[in-house]
Formats: sequence, C-alpha cells, structure tokens
Amino acid sequence: MANKRSLMADIMTAADAVAEDLLDSPEYQDIETTRRLLGEDDETRELLWNYQAAKKTIHDAREQGHIVTDKILKDSKDLKKALAADPNFQAYKRAKQTFENLLRDVTRKLSELLGGIEFAELALSAND
Repeated sequence: MANKRSLMADIMTAADAVAEDLLDSPEYQDIETTRRLLGEDDETRELLWNYQAAKKTIHDAREQGHIVTDKILKDSKDLKKALAADPNFQAYKRAKQTFENLLRDVTRKLSELLGGIEFAELALSAND
C-alpha cells in the first residue's frame, strides 16, 4: 500500500511539473500578454464591456421570458463584429488557439503513452 501511495505522489508531482511548464511556456505567456493588452487599450476594453453587457441583456431578457428585440440583437451582432475586428482581440484569440493546440498535443501524447487510451475521454468519464 505504501508503494501505491508513493507512486501516486510521484504521478501528482509530475503532473504539477507539467502544469508549471505549461504556465511557463511561450504559448501561455502570449495569452497573458494579450489578455493584459485587452484591458489596457481603452477602445478594446470598451468593446469588450459593451459586448458582454449586450450578451447579459439578451440572456436576462430570455431568462425572464421577455422578447429580445431585433434592435438589441443587431446591436449585439454589430458589437461582436467590431470586437472580432479589433487587433488586440484578434491577437488574444490567436494566442488562446495556439495554447489550446499545445494542450491538445499534450493530451494526444499522454494518450499515446497510455497505450492509445483516449486520455481526455477517460478523465471526463471519471466525473460521470
């Protein structure tokens, strides 16, 4: 039993090290840098705030059984387009996608090392 606990502790230590390496990776650091830029640029920050407020308005209205007008939907769509065209937001989305690709590669490698077991599916099924 002691060996099993020791092995589990070793696995958890290795998992901690992988997490630290991921957080130290250039891919994750790019997310942090671009996220900071989202908050520092007044125009980007205002677009984000307005878009989130519009989404909340739509969500709250639907939750309360109210009709969401075409104008509210159009305004939200216009804000979403403006946000998607914002260079700081684009940089953040690219950084996030790059990091997600890295996480997918790590998950794929773990699956290979586990003999083809789909690691992510195994982790998710453990929560069922």
